[in-house]
Amino acid sequence: MARKSRAQREQEVRIFIYVSASVLVLGLSLLLFLSSVDLFSFRSKSALEREAAPAQRSSGFELLSIVHHFRNQSGVAAVFCDLKGSPPEIFIRLDASVSNGDFIAGLGRVLRLKKADLVSSGFERNSDYPVRVVVDLNSIPLVIYAGWNQRQRSPAVRRKRSIRVVAGAQKQPRIAIVLDDAGDRNPSQWRFLTLKTQLTFAVMPDLEYSVRFAQRAKQRGFEVILHAPMEPFERRGMRMPAAMIRTGMSTGGIRNMLDGFLRSVPGAVGLNNHMGSKATADSSLMRKLMVAVREKGLFFLDSRTHSSSRAFSAAREGGVTALQRDVFLDHKRGYSYIQNRLVELARIAAGKGYAIGIGHVTHQNMYSVLRSMIPELRKTGFRFVCLSELFRKE
Repeated sequence: MARKSRAQREQEVRIFIYVSASVLVLGLSLLLFLSSVDLFSFRSKSALEREAAPAQRSSGFELLSIVHHFRNQSGVAAVFCDLKGSPPEIFIRLDASVSNGDFIAGLGRVLRLKKADLVSSGFERNSDYPVRVVVDLNSIPLVIYAGWNQRQRSPAVRRKRSIRVVAGAQKQPRIAIVLDDAGDRNPSQWRFLTLKTQLTFAVMPDLEYSVRFAQRAKQRGFEVILHAPMEPFERRGMRMPAAMIRTGMSTGGIRNMLDGFLRSVPGAVGLNNHMGSKATADSSLMRKLMVAVREKGLFFLDSRTHSSSRAFSAAREGGVTALQRDVFLDHKRGYSYIQNRLVELARIAAGKGYAIGIGHVTHQNMYSVLRSMIPELRKTGFRFVCLSELFRKE
């Protein structure tokens, strides 16, 4: 009986060992499985976030390092950048001593150093930054522009046209340039703030950069007005603002809408119409609008987006200080077209003592023409002023 009991105990021990080993193997297998599918981790969430953060910031560091690299290169006069744009852009001003080939060779070295791939390159003769290169930086597109300072023989520099409009000897004709559509995400708008002249920026309300652009423009001594959206006749193919001054609105409704617009365009001293062919043709609506404009102490510029506009006459009748546009400068965006329109604006100013031109901050050629031609027009006797200065008697 004792011998039988001993055999029983040995069998029970063997069964226990087998079960324990099986449980251990199953546990290890389960642990390996959970780890392989990333459902289990001994690391805390904060530790994982700290590891992920450098990867998220690396693209920004790479862009900044490229900007820093160019700024330290000989022959580079200045580097401007918009790294928050989509895509990011870098603008490089080169000394006259740097050839096109030297720049391309230097750019190639930078791309190899940063392990970036060249996507495309091009050359635009009529541009202030004629060289345009698109690169792929760790799956991030980056656009690099290059231009020259006072380069005499480079094909990048266009021949200067002789400006034959000459101002009168007794008084300097005044030219006011109003630049519409500021405040959107377009990176071109920031370059206009580098121009060394009096300009008036018409800022669209309720956009991503409306407040920031208006504030920066005021800080740099420019004039800011509200570019108030108004109802057009034709809407097909046009991006309609969520809020606009429409036909049928009451004076109170217009007043409330203007209050909202002006909160996003701080420092505005006047307004002009964005679109508005239908709204400005409505005499009743314009009279209501001018009541609100007069209450707020603003002036009004009729952009004259349609020949049937009644905005200027309604402003005068309502006791609002008002002017109207003489020339649209960039109805077409070619460099030569804009240049010709600016010459026409100067002719008008020479004839009646002042003229108002409207352009847009949304493209490069508008900036390039102003940058090159304003100094030339000044030499011939014209004075560039902000819009409100035209209301002052000389």
